[in-house]
Amino acid sequence: MRNDVLNFARAVLARWGHPAPPPADGEVAELVAWLRSNALTVKKASGNPANGARQRMNRAAELLERQALVPVSVSERLPGPEDCDSHGWCWVLYSAHSTWTLEPPYGQDGMPTGWTHWLPAHALPLPEVSE
Repeated sequence: MRNDVLNFARAVLARWGHPAPPPADGEVAELVAWLRSNALTVKKASGNPANGARQRMNRAAELLERQALVPVSVSERLPGPEDCDSHGWCWVLYSAHSTWTLEPPYGQDGMPTGWTHWLPAHALPLPEVSE
């Protein structure tokens, strides 16, 4: 089945082109700030708080902020409270099993519990298929 998925993905890429390269460091944050700033300008210029252009710009900024994130290695940084949800959970990757799990990132001793990478709780981990 894995080869079927890979072959399908390759066929889609061959037909529709290659995906854009990942954003440079800070590029998404810069675009989000620009969109939000210009949405505020649009609101002030129109005087209408329900302005459709402003709403679309804010929605675009929101979607950019939610984009798939690159997993962070535990050797780079451990998740902090700002990376966890209200229960103190975040996404952790158990590389040995290629499994993402939403759970408390630390055991009773305050250390990672066998996982190698993590993502903030608001992220959506995407599966990767290795050949």
